[in-house]
Amino acid sequence: MPDTQDLNIRNGLEAALRICEAPLGRSLIDVGAGTTDHGVLFRQFYAEAFSNDLLEREDPFHITGDILTTDLGRKFDVVYASNILEHQKNVGHFLERLIDLCADDGHLVVIVPHQHLHKLLFGHLTSWTVGILVYNLVMAGIDCSEARLCRGRHEISIIVRNRKTEQIGDIARSAAVGLHWEADDLKKYFPFDFFQGCTADMDSIGWPESYKLACKAPMKIHTMGDDIVDIKPGVPFEIPQAKAKEPWWYKAS
Repeated sequence: MPDTQDLNIRNGLEAALRICEAPLGRSLIDVGAGTTDHGVLFRQFYAEAFSNDLLEREDPFHITGDILTTDLGRKFDVVYASNILEHQKNVGHFLERLIDLCADDGHLVVIVPHQHLHKLLFGHLTSWTVGILVYNLVMAGIDCSEARLCRGRHEISIIVRNRKTEQIGDIARSAAVGLHWEADDLKKYFPFDFFQGCTADMDSIGWPESYKLACKAPMKIHTMGDDIVDIKPGVPFEIPQAKAKEPWWYKAS
């Protein structure tokens, strides 16, 4: 048995494992990669696994620069963005840039921390729930009707195919336009029942707690909350998820 790989993947672990369990193409870019070991994992399962952030590195697969202004000159089968959306001043513009980098019928993978409505966290300009994440992607023009959603213990993750919604008047420009018909026209793009006042903090959808990776060597992954995930090649394992609690004002119709 090969030596165990000791990896530091502090965020975005559930989504990273899911897209490695069943790779979604040949090429991937990790936007806002930072200094963790996502690349070590991704390069076992993707022929071309690039990273991007503002740091200079001696790595032929690293692209240094602001993703909003840097011309990458190509598209990717998977665009992975973990714990970066909450730092953006212009969320819609950033999502549109991720979509632009994604190949037609490729996949967008976005991970955000759970909402923290009553706390200010340095660098976090927005607060997220499962429903709000989906709503923003739909407003950016993505059909999320078949999206997979994970309500993890520490984070919210979505994996969604890059399929566009139909243009609905000016709705893609502003969520405040046409509110009287918005729900009826948009509900087909949601993976849950979308209506005025529906809960935004639902459980996982299409995302089991079990995983199995065809990795080349055992892995010990250090992740959020000082948790350690031990992975053996071809052996199933589980990562528990958090369950949503319906707020007192929620009703299903």
